[in-house]
Amino acid sequence: MDKSNGKIKMRNVVTSLLTLTVLVVSPHHAESQAPQVRSHAFRVIGYFNEGGARSGRYRVKDIETSGAAKMLTHIDYAFGKVTNNHCEVANPAVALEQSYDAATSVDGTDDPAGEKQLRGTFHQLQELKRLHPKIKLLISFGGWGQPGGFSSAVQPEHLHDFVESCVNIFIKGQFADGITAPGIFDGIDIDWEYPVSGGVEPGQLADKVNFIAMAAEFRRQVNTVKPGLLLTAALPAEGEYYSNFELKKIVRYMDFLAIMAYDLHWNSEPLTAFHSALFRDPKDAKTRYTARYWLTSERRGFLAKNRLSVTKGSFLPQQLDYDLDTGSGTFNDILNRAKMTYAKHLAEQVVK
Repeated sequence: MDKSNGKIKMRNVVTSLLTLTVLVVSPHHAESQAPQVRSHAFRVIGYFNEGGARSGRYRVKDIETSGAAKMLTHIDYAFGKVTNNHCEVANPAVALEQSYDAATSVDGTDDPAGEKQLRGTFHQLQELKRLHPKIKLLISFGGWGQPGGFSSAVQPEHLHDFVESCVNIFIKGQFADGITAPGIFDGIDIDWEYPVSGGVEPGQLADKVNFIAMAAEFRRQVNTVKPGLLLTAALPAEGEYYSNFELKKIVRYMDFLAIMAYDLHWNSEPLTAFHSALFRDPKDAKTRYTARYWLTSERRGFLAKNRLSVTKGSFLPQQLDYDLDTGSGTFNDILNRAKMTYAKHLAEQVVK
């Protein structure tokens, strides 16, 4: 359980959940090395938390059996690890070694036996992609309470080798000695919380400039492997942190940015509030930074013509996925369809 200034982030406290993030995406035009993407693209991104697979409370198979896989366009695997100026598989026992039988695997078959065979969640994701080839899988680095390693890794003397290690392991699939499986991950997501200040661990002033260099180097190296691979970043919604980011320069290299609007309020606050409000509440100062703000404010001048996504997160336990006997599907299905419909309506209103 990670705390910062008395605050606790729910997405790290509850590890058995698939966090569905509805993304409202503004129109944009490619002005950089990043590939062109169609305007008004609508994405539904899920963070798959490795802790759920470790405990058995939410496996990759549950993405399929719950019906979530049919709605998702992207899955961010949480998380890869940055340490000693390199990327690593955070928990090889879960990601590469844990064996699934016919009852718990995505495709209903036992994992391969023997040494140097890909098993674990990475193999299950491979099976999920075979069933849903249009889903894009990204490896996400960082997360709340896990910024350690970024500030050092992105320094000029380390940057090339750091990015190369991430690309080799997760894009080229060189997961371990004798275990190679390229093509599982379609891109990289940077969830550095946060450069310079604002996270559990303090950063450095140089993080602001080095973040730009990191984005440029990731884009260069992933394009070298295969044009079309994705590069994204999760950024804070709170305006006070934006002095630590050069947004105009960062967006040149990203396919899209995810603004973490679900962090506007915390579970430690004494009063209930909207943690990812779509519109501003005059009684709640924090809701200045809502979906509408990001899509219609002065920031639209450069963000909207590039790549911007505003997140609306929800935390959906598997045990809530029960039949309501409505004839319209499961609880999660009804809830998510309602959220997506409303988010699409908002997108249509603010991007006209």
